[in-house]
Amino acid sequence: MSVETYQSPMGTLYFDVSNRGLTALSFKKPQPSGAQSESNAKLAAQIRSALDKYFAGDFEALKDLPLDVKGTPFQQKVWHAAQKIPAGKPTSYGQLAKKIGHDGASRAVGSALGKNPVVLAVPCHRVLAANGGLGGFTGGLTKKQFLLSHESAVH
Repeated sequence: MSVETYQSPMGTLYFDVSNRGLTALSFKKPQPSGAQSESNAKLAAQIRSALDKYFAGDFEALKDLPLDVKGTPFQQKVWHAAQKIPAGKPTSYGQLAKKIGHDGASRAVGSALGKNPVVLAVPCHRVLAANGGLGGFTGGLTKKQFLLSHESAVH
């Protein structure tokens, strides 16, 4: 399947799917994951619908999308924990590290989030620096601020 595009309020998002789920959702064009199939086309339509709902204010719309992401066991643990962060309730890198049983591993958590292949579906933008600053974001801090404001997390 070729990489799909979605026009968001922040600009173009790119996504790709396998027959098992979403493999990439990014502000940068990913490598295509495989061949086109009917199930891939249905999943692509489901992702577009979920993105429409998210940007219309349904911040849970992306939560149940099937994911097919590759990562180390630590990265998977971080991404899974990040999926549980509710919209409007950001946490810090240190708090997330503590939540997954790796107290003091805030930099490792930040590194894992920086390799998140499915932004928004794994809402890494909801993780902030200990001092409440934005920290980092693969899409850039302007996009992170937009997402947090959109979710009413930052006033």
